[in-house]
Amino acid sequence: MMMSPSDMWRKRMRERRERLDATRHWGGYRQAHYAKSTDTLVVVVEAVPANLDPGDHGETKWYTVCDDHNRLIGHSTLALARYHASAPEEWCEVCGGNEEPDEEAQ
Repeated sequence: MMMSPSDMWRKRMRERRERLDATRHWGGYRQAHYAKSTDTLVVVVEAVPANLDPGDHGETKWYTVCDDHNRLIGHSTLALARYHASAPEEWCEVCGGNEEPDEEAQ
C-alpha cells in the first residue's frame, strides 16, 4: 500500500527529530539544527570532549560538523562555530556543490 503525502511528511519529520535528538549524546555537543539553506543536519561541538584535534596550540576549541556529508571546520570561538552552522554551503564542499558526497555518507 502506498503512503499518503501526509504520512510521508510525518515519517520524514519523525526521522529528522530522531537524528536531531541523537546528536545530544555526542561528546562536546553544544547545538544542532537543520540548516535552512541546505536542509542538512549541522552540529556544533567542543573539540576536546568530541575527541577532535584542538590544534598544536589549543586554538581550535570548537567544530562545526555537517553530519550529512561528514565534513567539519574548526574555530577558535563558539561564536564563529555558531555563525558557520547557519551556512554550511560556505565550508562543506558537498553542500556548496563543489564535491560529490562520499558513498558512506549517503
